[in-house]
Amino acid sequence: METLGKIILITIALFTFVGLGSTLTKAATVTANNEQDLITAVKDASSGDTIELSSDITLTKPLEVTGKTLTIVGNGHTVTRVAENWTPNGSNGSLITAGGDGTKLTLANIKLTNAQKYGAQAFNGAYLVVDNVQVSNNGFGGIIVNAGTLEIKDLSLGKNGNPSNNGIEIAKGSGVIGDNKPVLIMNGKLTSTQNENVIYLAENDKLITFEVRNTDTTTNKIFNQGNKVVVTDTNNTIIFESNENSNIQVTGTEYTETKAPDINDIEKDEPPKATEPPTEEKRTTPKTGVESYLGFAIMSLFATILGIAYFNKKAY
Repeated sequence: METLGKIILITIALFTFVGLGSTLTKAATVTANNEQDLITAVKDASSGDTIELSSDITLTKPLEVTGKTLTIVGNGHTVTRVAENWTPNGSNGSLITAGGDGTKLTLANIKLTNAQKYGAQAFNGAYLVVDNVQVSNNGFGGIIVNAGTLEIKDLSLGKNGNPSNNGIEIAKGSGVIGDNKPVLIMNGKLTSTQNENVIYLAENDKLITFEVRNTDTTTNKIFNQGNKVVVTDTNNTIIFESNENSNIQVTGTEYTETKAPDINDIEKDEPPKATEPPTEEKRTTPKTGVESYLGFAIMSLFATILGIAYFNKKAY
């Protein structure tokens, strides 16, 4: 009995430890209703946590996420800035930046507007996901893919940039050290109120590589086409195309136009033509059963006569 009791106690202790471990590692969800709440939540968050906004947020400096996986759910609220109170972080003037390898930031159901430079940035190996995100009225452009990765699930672009529109900018700035390259993944839909430079290939002093990819279930797709990229709808019709830039080498699936079938190449359903009767030279009349039987009888009779003649000869 004493041994059984020890086994029971050890089992209870083991399950308690496992349960405690699960509780300690469970991702947390916190709420932010002002800039300081948001800054503190980002700083204190563990990888996998979610931050939900309960009101619009006005930033006085860039919000930077590094070295963790984090989701910010806007619940339809807006993140913006007031120019008079804004202090950039060096050259970074974006509202929200995912920065560096090992960083994955998801922005969901949120609006980004009135940034000094860009609404959001994927910088130097960071992975940025936008899902039901609206980006408009930002000074330099909507989103900059600065040697990071941008995955588009649902992105709506308004007018960004001044004076020319600049929706999604592809670049590898001088501040990027290493082999990271800009990557754009289509995994849903991309809409824009503008047609010019919905995707803009930025001028670079050196040759860089830009990769485009599509998931199997994406609505809009992105392809390379020489020194530029194109975005298509579900009918493979081009809806947006970037500028051309010989210093940016685009890799990924090449766009192939799908042509509608030529009506002249389609065989028409015509009634079968009547078979013409053969000419007199080729016309043959099939033998009836009687004619075939008569021929066989004549041949048999002829063979019989020959046989009789042969035997009569032998007899004499």
